[in-house]
Amino acid sequence: MSTSTSALPAANAQPFESLLSSEEVAKVLCVSHGHVKAMARERKIPMFKSGLRWRIRQSTFTQWIAEQEAAAIQKGS
Repeated sequence: MSTSTSALPAANAQPFESLLSSEEVAKVLCVSHGHVKAMARERKIPMFKSGLRWRIRQSTFTQWIAEQEAAAIQKGS
């Protein structure tokens, strides 16, 4: 059984922290649920499948948002 480092939780992740659903992520990002699922399938957002549903750790989502913000600021400079 091999473990990929990209599958590891964020360094500050708690073992049983809250998981956000794709629906919750869509509400925060003000986009459709389908768009979030497409982003997850295309690996544009670090979500994982739990059964039939896409999930993301809250800390991972917060970190991803910060990275997107930093990239947007950098690009605008």
